[in-house]
This record gives sequence, C-alpha cells and structure tokens, in this order.
Amino acid sequence: MRFKTIILAMVIAVAPMASSQGGAADKPPQPVVRASAALQVTAEVKTSLAGGLAGRVRCDAEGDIYFRPTDAETPGKYHPISALPIRKLRSDGTLAGSFSLADAAHGLLAVDFFVTADGTVYQAARSESDHAVYVVSYSPDGALQSKVRLDGDFFIPYQIAVFKSGEVLISGINGPYNRTPSTAVYGANGKLIREIYEPEDEDARKRAQAGEPGFRPDNIDSSNDFVVRGDAALGSDGNVYLLRAASPALIFVISPKGEVVRKLRIEPPESGLWAGRLKSAPGTLAISFLQKGTNVGVIEVVDYLGNPTGIYAASDARIYAGLLGCYSPKRFTFLSLAAGDGLHLNTAEPK
Repeated sequence: MRFKTIILAMVIAVAPMASSQGGAADKPPQPVVRASAALQVTAEVKTSLAGGLAGRVRCDAEGDIYFRPTDAETPGKYHPISALPIRKLRSDGTLAGSFSLADAAHGLLAVDFFVTADGTVYQAARSESDHAVYVVSYSPDGALQSKVRLDGDFFIPYQIAVFKSGEVLISGINGPYNRTPSTAVYGANGKLIREIYEPEDEDARKRAQAGEPGFRPDNIDSSNDFVVRGDAALGSDGNVYLLRAASPALIFVISPKGEVVRKLRIEPPESGLWAGRLKSAPGTLAISFLQKGTNVGVIEVVDYLGNPTGIYAASDARIYAGLLGCYSPKRFTFLSLAAGDGLHLNTAEPK
C-alpha cells in the first residue's frame, strides 16, 4: 500500500502564533524566563529580491547566505516550493549563484539542504516517479556535481548533513501517514552505513499517532512535527548534531559511523518555546527556540555538552530567530522580510 506523502514547506512568519505543548495540564504553565542579552542590528543590507523565502537559511565559511526565495505564486503550494532553486547571497546583498534540482532530473522535490565550508551544496531529494531518494550535490558555482540514489525504502527526507569524511546523514519520515522518524547515515556512494531509531523517535511516533499537539500538525492528519520542524548541523568535532523539534530541545550527536555518541536536552529560555533551528560554530551550538509555527523566538548558545553559555533575544523587529543564517561567537546574521521592501540581510551583535 502506498501512503499519501505530504511535504511541509516552512515559509517566513512575521507574527506570533499561539504555541502548544504535548500532554495535559491542570493549569496553564507559568512563564519561566532566564536572563538574556539583547541582539541589536549593527549592519543592514537590502537585496534585489522582492519576494519571500521558504525553509532553512544556511551559510558557508565566507559568510555567504543560502536560501530558497519565493514569489507571490508559490507560498502555500508544497510542490512548487520544494522544487525552487537555492540562491546564494553575498554579504553585500548581491546574488552569486543558483542551485537547481531541475539540473539533476525533472520532478525532484527537496525540503532541506546542506552547505559545506567551501560552498558546495547538497540536497536530499525525493522522486515520486521512481519512489527513490537521492543526494544531489553542486559545486560552489552552482554546476551539478553528482546525483546519487540511496539504498533502502522510500521516505520523505527533511534534514541533511554531510560529514567531513564524506558520509551523509539524512533524517525524514515514513510509514503509515508519514508519522515514523527515519534517520540513517549513508556512504558517499549511497550505500547504507547505519540506521538510527532511538526510543525518543518511537515515543514521537506514538504521540503523532495519538494526535498530540506538537507532534501531529494542526492542519493535516499526517506527518510528524518532531522531525519536520527539526534541523541538523555539522560540529567542529566531526559529529553531526541532529535537532528534534521539542521542548526541551533534544539533540542526537551522531558520528560518521552512525553511532549516537550522546544526547543533549536543553531547556528553553522561556516557557512555550520549541526548538526549531540549529547552527554550529567551533565548540558551540546556537539553538533557535521559537513560538510554535513562527520564526519568532530566542536564541540559546550551548557548548557541545549542552552547557548554556548565552541567551540572546531580539531587540529589533528586523531580527527573526528562525531566520538565522550565519553564526559565530557574538555575531549573528539574519534574513528578514521588510514589508514592501524585499529581503534584507541583517548583522546583529549583543548590546
């Protein structure tokens, strides 16, 4: 039996939405707020793009930003957004490259992508015509480099990260109603190295099956937000940090051999926020805790063992924690959508 596959495209949100947490409670949770430093925009660059953007924002070692721009025709349409090219944006606001799935094959769809330090781009793409999943790579100038079919059963890929040694981690969803997390490490040739299915994944499957808020999406009877709204980043220690969309944040630290080295659980800076984005700098992780269904939130920085080192809140309406592109200690670069004025690139630092 083939089950219906639905891909969720995450488009910029500019207004807070009500958040929900799994489980019942006798009374509303009381706010828990930890001290934070305010982020202030120190530089702003306007781009030539007048539309919006969908999905993740990535960065290379030069500080170039990678994202999928949209236009008035694509927001809210799953397949058109999932086939949009990735664009490369220089720090001066000029467009410098395009990475298109159409160069690899017609009909490929992808949600997430990964950018190496030198600007090589990888996408985990699915093809419903041959029921297969591929890893597509591009050179820094946008030229198609390779298309590798993965071993194993069909699933919908959501996160991709490439180890320095060339192995690829991909996480997504499969099974009845696409509620089951599916994570594995593959060789550069597409051969399966190891599947990963942790007790927390099984718990999330059961919660999505039961219709629990925070796991089953509000608008469809399918999928699992635990995976779909998560993220992944490569650490300077050679491991991949796979973030599950949860509160507290849950991060699997995974080696190139597919071993779960450790698990991190980080409390949100404020109650009602869920982990949804992850960036890595040498020895540290920046986790974006967001209001459910939006890009609005707070950034918490922790070391690779999960120990908090800083909490950063936006003091400017131009800063969206969910649209963090580049992160280095004490410096953050965001994309933002200015009403009627297109996309802006904002560099922010703590006050």
